[in-house]
Amino acid sequence: MPPRRYNPDTRRDELLERINIDIPGAVAQALREDLGGTVDANNDITAKLFTGKLSLSCHSDHPREWRILRQTLG
Repeated sequence: MPPRRYNPDTRRDELLERINIDIPGAVAQALREDLGGTVDANNDITAKLFTGKLSLSCHSDHPREWRILRQTLG
């Protein structure tokens, strides 16, 4: 198989364009596989996980910890 020949003047732009197309697609595919469903940009999974983590980590009656939790969650 002959080596590919690239135009050095346009190679960087071509790679950047490909990255901008490939990375979002790969991330969406990974999320679909991990979550077993459709990826919805309006469904903020990270925020739900972050809130759940904070809620689970605050098992204290100490007022300062609850104040920090309330400030963090808004």
